[in-house]
Order: sequence, then structure tokens, then C-alpha cells
Amino acid sequence: MRKVTRESNAARAAEAWAAGYPEDGPWGADERKQGITKILKDLGDNPDPDDVDRVIGNKSWTSVDECCECSCTKSSVLEIGGDDEQEAPPAYICFDCLLQGVNEMFQPASK
Repeated sequence: MRKVTRESNAARAAEAWAAGYPEDGPWGADERKQGITKILKDLGDNPDPDDVDRVIGNKSWTSVDECCECSCTKSSVLEIGGDDEQEAPPAYICFDCLLQGVNEMFQPASK
């Protein structure tokens, strides 16, 4: 379980990009992709998400997934599950839906 924000995604972007485009992989061998890897690493451990977006050319690497419960896009969500490749993909829950779920847990059971 982890909190996901644009900033946390930006901090993981260099590692995720390098994993997606390894030097010896079919898509990572070109100089452009390796150049992007180097620039992302040069941005440091906590790069500005806008800088990552500019380097990659889109916002997909820093965007926050929408809430699986209400389908809204918030500035942060809680990622639950999905730690193991054999497991189902993670669920993303916004604070409002998480709070609603916690409140629901304390309600008397319905008959």
C-alpha cells in the first residue's frame, strides 16, 4: 500500500523508464530512449513532475490514476495491492472514498 501523487510518480519515473526501455531490450536500444533515461536520472531523486513531463514529452509517467470507486481524478490516491505480478492489478482509492469506506465499516450490519 502506498500513497500515489504526481511527485511520487516523478520520483519513480527514471527507474520505471529504464525498466521499460532497457539498453538491451527491443525498444531501449535507440539513442533517444537512452538519452531520456540519462536526463531523467540527472533530474535527481525528487524531480519536479513538470520537468519529467517535458523530458518524456507527455504526462503519462507522472499522472495519478483515477479512483476505482468514484472514477474521479484527485491529486493523490492510495494504491492497494498489485505488489505481485501474479496478483490482480492494484486498486486506486481517493481519500473521500477511503473515508466513506472506513465510516461504512463502523455502521451496524444491515439485515
